[in-house]
Amino acid sequence: MPTNNLHKVVTDREADESLKPLDGLHVETATEFFNKTMMPDAVGQQGCRSDILSPSELRLVQAVVKNPMRPSGEYPKLARISPNTFQKVRPGLVDKGFIREHRLESGGRGRNTILLEPLEAAIELVSALNSPEDKK
Repeated sequence: MPTNNLHKVVTDREADESLKPLDGLHVETATEFFNKTMMPDAVGQQGCRSDILSPSELRLVQAVVKNPMRPSGEYPKLARISPNTFQKVRPGLVDKGFIREHRLESGGRGRNTILLEPLEAAIELVSALNSPEDKK
């Protein structure tokens, strides 16, 4: 068995030098990739964006649409997800444009109340999932 050290430490310059022979190679793009974009289509075949959401995110979106403008502490129970999962998925849904957060000053001690508002994308998603055409 060879005693070569396969895990030899390599500097950045050595790594760059080892890649130089690859610069001279001809690269052909396969025809099946000509019409592809780098980002997947966010809208599915029936105009539904549920394929880009995890099951927990989808349950939270449905809870916010059915119970808008409620304090954020109520949503884990309404969506049947853990509070930790709620804390992880809420910022992502805000970034993806499904919900908007409204912060109300409590006027006293404690944290500000966060109310969740469903945006148009969330309302369309839930209505598409609840439409009778999709249940066939």
